[in-house]
Amino acid sequence: MRLIFFLFLLVQSSLALAQEVWVHAGGVLSTLRTSGDYNVAIVDDDYHLKPGYCFGLSGNFKMNYSHTIIQSGFSLISAGGIYHPYEDIRKTLIHPDDPLFGPRFAAVDLIYIKVPVLAMFMVNESLYFNLGPYAGFLIDYENEYVKNMKTNSVDYGVIVGSSVYFAKRFGTSLYYQFGLGKVETVKIKGIGQGSNHNSLIELQLSYKLF
Repeated sequence: MRLIFFLFLLVQSSLALAQEVWVHAGGVLSTLRTSGDYNVAIVDDDYHLKPGYCFGLSGNFKMNYSHTIIQSGFSLISAGGIYHPYEDIRKTLIHPDDPLFGPRFAAVDLIYIKVPVLAMFMVNESLYFNLGPYAGFLIDYENEYVKNMKTNSVDYGVIVGSSVYFAKRFGTSLYYQFGLGKVETVKIKGIGQGSNHNSLIELQLSYKLF
């Protein structure tokens, strides 16, 4: 809670002191990378892409005597993935009384408040290369099949991407987010254990407020 409060104050301060403030919105294609025996325990193949959304505010700070901008802010972003549970899992652990064992595909839905801090390196007057860390705070979670999964409320990782600005007040950005934190952890006796991690592509459209 203290960390969340600190980051809230940091974002508020950054927006208040920013030389430019932008509002952004866009779409997301997300999936989950598995590690350990997660695939053995729950998923019988890799996660599939899940569409989502993002929107938020960001502030830009231009560094003196440098072609670099520091950008921070916050976004509400949906993530997760679509998967095909093992039939044994569907029969014994999820829907033991359902003869059809539920649908063939299920989704993990994750909603985060994401706080990135990006260094934007100028390639030319309108094109920037972006790189930096992020922290994400989970505000909503649902796994359609497996209930009572152990989840982590904080995610973190690295963002890489590029931004193009045009007509003075408009921009578009394409990002790849590589999560390092564990989203879910599963341990099922006699089946396996493991965890998964966020991985997503984000396309944003931006408008300069001031």
